[in-house]
Amino acid sequence: AYLAIAAVAYASVVSTTMYLVGQPLVRSVAEKNEAESQFLFELTRAAEGGVHDVPPDKLQRSFRPVGVGFHKTVRRWRRVIRQHCRLTWLTNSNSYFTPILPLLLAAPKYIHGELTLGAVIQVAAAFTIVLGVLNWFTDNYIRLAEWSASARRVDELRGRLQHRS
Repeated sequence: AYLAIAAVAYASVVSTTMYLVGQPLVRSVAEKNEAESQFLFELTRAAEGGVHDVPPDKLQRSFRPVGVGFHKTVRRWRRVIRQHCRLTWLTNSNSYFTPILPLLLAAPKYIHGELTLGAVIQVAAAFTIVLGVLNWFTDNYIRLAEWSASARRVDELRGRLQHRS
């Protein structure tokens, strides 16, 4: 029974840590999406402005917002990538410790002769399966954060369209 409690406690700690470490990802993905949209808007506007009869000094000036938008997009992508790396590190660390933790928790009972080696392996396998189910949030946090950022953006657009009506 103590292994079941340990699995729930461990999954809770990992999920809470993932939430706290990953919280900035939602905002960063939303900002990245916004920067990409603005960059595409500026690029389209510059391209639609016509570049055939424009003198070179004015052409450079008309594409300046495109360059600014591109650099802003790259900066925001880098922020998202750094946050992905942190979350991947956390997820991989969790995957590394998941099979080791039940062995460490069952070791005292094995040493005292209360469990056989076969029973320890069975307990460890059961612990890993239960923990795999409890770690759904942790394993899917990055996708959930990206979905949340997209849903917020759509909701914001819906709100602005309703406000105009």
